[in-house]
Amino acid sequence: MEFLKKIFNRSKFPKVTENEIVYAFTCDGKDYFQFTDFNNIPALRGLKTMVFYEEMKMKCSLSYLKAHCEAVDNILSQTKINIFEIKKLNEQMKEKATIALDTELVYKLASVVFFDKSENINDYDFAYNIKKVESWKNFGADAFFLLQPVQELVPVLKSMKENLGKYSQVVQELNKQHWENLLHNLPPEKMQTLKDKSYFSAMVM
Repeated sequence: MEFLKKIFNRSKFPKVTENEIVYAFTCDGKDYFQFTDFNNIPALRGLKTMVFYEEMKMKCSLSYLKAHCEAVDNILSQTKINIFEIKKLNEQMKEKATIALDTELVYKLASVVFFDKSENINDYDFAYNIKKVESWKNFGADAFFLLQPVQELVPVLKSMKENLGKYSQVVQELNKQHWENLLHNLPPEKMQTLKDKSYFSAMVM
C-alpha cells in the first residue's frame, strides 16, 4: 500500500500510456489490468479513492466511523441513556482495531488498482466499482485473495493463504453484525437511508 501513499504525496503526475498497462488476472470471465508501476495511477483516480488507503490503515471504513459517532450522539440525546448500547458500540470499535485485516476493505482498494477495458482509468466511478466488487465476490473470496496480483497489492494475504475463505466469511459476518447494531441506534431518517443502500454502497459512500 506504500504506492498509494506516494501518489498522494506527489505534486505532479505523469501521463499514463498504454505501455504502462499490463494484464493482471481474469475473474468471473472478465479480464482485469493494472499499471506496471502502481505509482502511475492517474491523479484523479488516486485522489478520489484516497480514503480507501486511510481505511486500510484504520481497519474501518469512514462511513462506519461517521455512523458510529452519530449512533452514540443519538443514544446520548435520549432522556434515558442506554449505557449498555454505548458499551456494545465501543466493543465493536475494539474488535475492528484488533482484527488482522478487513477483507471488505481489500476489495475496495483492489477496485482502484485493477480495472477492466470498459473503465475510464483516469477517473473512478463509484457505482461501477460497486458492481465490480460484487462480481469479484461471486468468484469466491478464497479464490480472489489467492490471485498473485492481489497478494502483491496486500502482502499480508500471503501469510493467510490456508484460511482466507473462512477468514473472509467471518469478517463479512462481523461487519454485517456491526452495521446492524449501528442501524438500531441511529436516528430513523439515517437508518432508512442506509437500509436503502447495499452493504458495499454504505461502506463506500
